[in-house]
Amino acid sequence: LRTPPPRKMSSVMKKSLSILSRLAAGFVSANATTYYYKGLASGDGKFDVLENWYTDATLTSPATSLPTSADDIVFGAGTVAKNTIRLDAGNSVSKNPEFNSITVTKEATSGLTFVNWVSANKNESLTTKGNFTIEAVESASREVYVKSAAKDSYLDVSIGGNLSIGNGNTAKFGFIKNQYSECALNTFSVGTAGDANTGNVYVTATDKDTWLYIAANSRFDKDASNPDINIMGKLYMSSGEKLAYATFLGGNAWAGVDYIIDRTIFANIGGLQGKGAFYATNIASRDSATDKTSLLTINLAIANNTSNSKFVGTFSSIANNVKNGTITLNKEDVEFNITKTGAYKQEISILDGGFYTNVNNITIKEGELALHNPASSGSFGAITIEDGALGVASANGGDSQIGELNADSITWNGGTINIDINDYAVDIINVESFTKGSADTFKFIFTEGDDKIVEDNAYTILSTLNTDFVSEDFTAEIDGYNAVFNMEDGILSVTFTAVPEPATIVGIFGVLALAFAAYRRRK
Repeated sequence: LRTPPPRKMSSVMKKSLSILSRLAAGFVSANATTYYYKGLASGDGKFDVLENWYTDATLTSPATSLPTSADDIVFGAGTVAKNTIRLDAGNSVSKNPEFNSITVTKEATSGLTFVNWVSANKNESLTTKGNFTIEAVESASREVYVKSAAKDSYLDVSIGGNLSIGNGNTAKFGFIKNQYSECALNTFSVGTAGDANTGNVYVTATDKDTWLYIAANSRFDKDASNPDINIMGKLYMSSGEKLAYATFLGGNAWAGVDYIIDRTIFANIGGLQGKGAFYATNIASRDSATDKTSLLTINLAIANNTSNSKFVGTFSSIANNVKNGTITLNKEDVEFNITKTGAYKQEISILDGGFYTNVNNITIKEGELALHNPASSGSFGAITIEDGALGVASANGGDSQIGELNADSITWNGGTINIDINDYAVDIINVESFTKGSADTFKFIFTEGDDKIVEDNAYTILSTLNTDFVSEDFTAEIDGYNAVFNMEDGILSVTFTAVPEPATIVGIFGVLALAFAAYRRRK
């Protein structure tokens, strides 16, 4: 007997199986339980103690099993005293806890500390497949810590969804104590690769200052492809009457080491959006004998792979010198470098009167990086254009306002410089040194505003103290105009004349043809 050939699955059957599989997946998801952590009046909280868990917000229904990685957990239901919740494997505490999501509710008014407290070079972690949410508080501000507390233990934090820090919170992921980074993180990541709905960090301030600290332990060797801090989406900052703050920081390696040790951390973000204050910071006490501290280098990559981003506010590197209990700006203690990648545009507009920018090196590799910083807010450092575009962001983040860029130097190896013009107003770049790099051509791209360009007006677009450029080095791209450059005494200006429309040119030739025909008839 011959075995009959297998039947091909009909399209109807395929659709039915697809629907059934989705229903099954939904059924599994629906079985996920929300667990509420009761907390303790004192002492260390433990994830693997069944008596600490309930399945209702009123804490009247004790859980019959411990939460798993498929479940959502909530801290703060009811009245919760200040708690320290252990993340390590010591004292019968669950090691490397993983949950679907974590929520710290507004009722947890006294704050929470998630801590890895085990030593002996053990690596611990806290993981969510979904979101980590710290709800806005309505009364007093509070602090939420996620950290390692032993100098020779490590902690990784991985958030698969989004991180939200609500109004009035101070969230410290690996916050550093005084001069030591023993409490810093091995790695910090937000987002799931390939999922565009994840990876965002939201810091929201309305009537209370709201802070996000992310501290990387700089003793680990990382690089741009394997960063210490990795935010796959955007860092959104929203400020009302109070400010939203975000700080990436590091410091000395651990207690007892020589102060004079240079350290480097790498941070990647998909974009910086909104209004607030962004700091790259070295928190380290100075050695009283030498009055020196270790140099911290922070390399920040801004990707902008999915859309344009616009940030307005304070953007700077600062050093927190806790000697004598004061905080001072020590530019020599932190080197803050920025690399722009991704096809889209990132705008950073420094508000007048803010902190000094104190950015050492900026490299543009892809997309456009547009910067605005009035002279009163300091100067960006060395800018290198490898590809993509350097632009000038609008003052105060406005859509139609012209901006100003102050920098120590610009080296032009490729790409373009983009300039906006609106009536007599034009973007201006002030730079001490403006240098030819390896580019074959040096093109400015001009964009005309709603109020149009004034023909034959000499627009000053760049002022420099030192340059090897001459007028003939530049070309222009602009619709409807011819551009003529003039470089004299370190001032680069450009004048525009309108290019006649094709219909106008045809009309001129028509008039000339008629005039020529009339001339011939008279002859």
